[in-house]
Amino acid sequence: MLRCKIILEIVMLTTMLGGVAGAAPADRNITVNGLNIHYLDWGSAGKPPLLLLHGIARTARTFDHVAPHFTANYHVLAVDMRGHGDSAWDPQGSYVVEDYVKDIAALIAERQKAADDPSTDTGAALTLEQIEELVDDRTEKRLAKQRIADEGERAVTAEMAEHGYKLTSAAGRTILQYAVDQNVNVKEAVEWYEKDTATTTAERQKAAAAAAATVPGVAPNGTPVGVVSDRKEGESDESFRRRSIEARIKNAQAS
Repeated sequence: MLRCKIILEIVMLTTMLGGVAGAAPADRNITVNGLNIHYLDWGSAGKPPLLLLHGIARTARTFDHVAPHFTANYHVLAVDMRGHGDSAWDPQGSYVVEDYVKDIAALIAERQKAADDPSTDTGAALTLEQIEELVDDRTEKRLAKQRIADEGERAVTAEMAEHGYKLTSAAGRTILQYAVDQNVNVKEAVEWYEKDTATTTAERQKAAAAAAATVPGVAPNGTPVGVVSDRKEGESDESFRRRSIEARIKNAQAS
């Protein structure tokens, strides 16, 4: 019974096996899911197919030194996954696991139509059913998670807007992060933020006032006071400022 075996490359087998002399593979192309997919075919028609799939940042050529070891018993094929090697790039940028699996499922289906891969084979058909079931299940779970995430973001955005904050603002991100870290709702996070902000602002103003008060000639409200405290009655600001400056100069010279 014909079986289609899929081997996912986990480690470089070429580090384990040396090259074996043999015919060079044939370059083949097939259109699946609207994309041109390139693969290498080492022949051995009539034998069980062995489909080799490369990892990230690799190509079908990864198996050039490995495939010959299996041609005695298998019809070896190595695929350039979408966006790799000589296969086409997806114009929509779809490169999740489900996309790769769908390509392989479609390629297997097309191979079944070939003379050496009869479409009536039960084993290959079962493999396709399992792949399609896996893809549908993973896709539904991913879409469900995305829906939940989108609904949650909309709810948080609306609730935060009720308190006068945008989720995309610095304050909004701080509030959301606090809510996540402390496992509290948006209202409690907003209350914490406003209380913390008010406290921080008050502390800064108090510290600024204390610092300004220690600087000769500058009061917390910006009025020059200097080391001269005996302001004369009716004395203008300019006169008082000048006397204060002179007093500071004398004080500095004396010290």
